[in-house]
Amino acid sequence: MIERFTFNPTKAKNHAGNPETKLNLFYSKVVKMQPMIEKAQQAIAQPEVQEMLKKLSEYGLGVFMPHMHDSETGNFVPLPTEMVSVERDLQVSFHHISDPEVASSRPVGWVWSNAIQTAIVCTVCYEVSGRHGKGNHS
Repeated sequence: MIERFTFNPTKAKNHAGNPETKLNLFYSKVVKMQPMIEKAQQAIAQPEVQEMLKKLSEYGLGVFMPHMHDSETGNFVPLPTEMVSVERDLQVSFHHISDPEVASSRPVGWVWSNAIQTAIVCTVCYEVSGRHGKGNHS
């Protein structure tokens, strides 16, 4: 089983007496998932991951779970390293990293590669004339 996270922001004062919003996480049990996905879902509650998320937010970045869905069951599965999630006209598809559509899109998600010791692209968005497609989502 994995735990589903419900985020509940609360207002409080920090140790210096200044107001701040704290994010409380609540859990509920859901269906069994692939172990890597389960680990990723549980990791977000860890203090060190919360610290990393806080630091990333200073750069306009966040945390997400690179994934696909099994074509038969619809269940989450890890995004293979050679695949990239491509968003185009509000539709998501998956392409091999060497696909020309990947090269002509803007990277918006990265993961760490232990094999080459650097960040690699895992998610891209296709832009048309500087716009994000479909009237900029409106």
